[in-house]
Amino acid sequence: MNKKVFLDCGTQRGHGMGAMIEQYKMDSTWEIYGFEANSMICNTGKIKFKGLTVSLMNFVIDTEDGDAVFHVSQDDDGGSSVYKDFAVQAGKAMRKHKNESTDQVFIATLKVPKINLGRFMMANFDQGDYILVKMDIEGSEFHVLRDLLERHIADWIDELHVEFHQRFMPTESDESVKELIKQLESRNVKVVLHN
Repeated sequence: MNKKVFLDCGTQRGHGMGAMIEQYKMDSTWEIYGFEANSMICNTGKIKFKGLTVSLMNFVIDTEDGDAVFHVSQDDDGGSSVYKDFAVQAGKAMRKHKNESTDQVFIATLKVPKINLGRFMMANFDQGDYILVKMDIEGSEFHVLRDLLERHIADWIDELHVEFHQRFMPTESDESVKELIKQLESRNVKVVLHN
């Protein structure tokens, strides 16, 4: 029997995970995995979340395994990234949104293990499984999705809910987002954009 899998890449405090669990009426037949690089806001291990067993892991989603330097913005509810400039810009944007001073945005750095998302998928699932992915990985979505496309692992994803962060990435644009979506959809991936 094919599995039903939910991969939450960029779990943060679990708000998006909870919304997806409710939206898709997930039950105990689903395998649910959460990946969050910021260990300051997310516990790890098998936990109960909305009555379901969830495997939470402290990893940076990447195209290779190893270690990464992760930059945590002062407002740790978002904006933290492996890209320091991204974390600074996102931190300033969040502080501005809250009408707080943007003069200083403290950045903490953490050493965090990286996980190759494609390798994880190939080791744990089959192409025939129903795979739902939520991806909010603060700029890393570009190289991770390109890697999944290049290696034909994107073909395994049935539905991708993604937040693109091109506004903070100097080498990305609205056009590069459109091109990635076009490539994903050509592989029969249903793409749902989040902001």
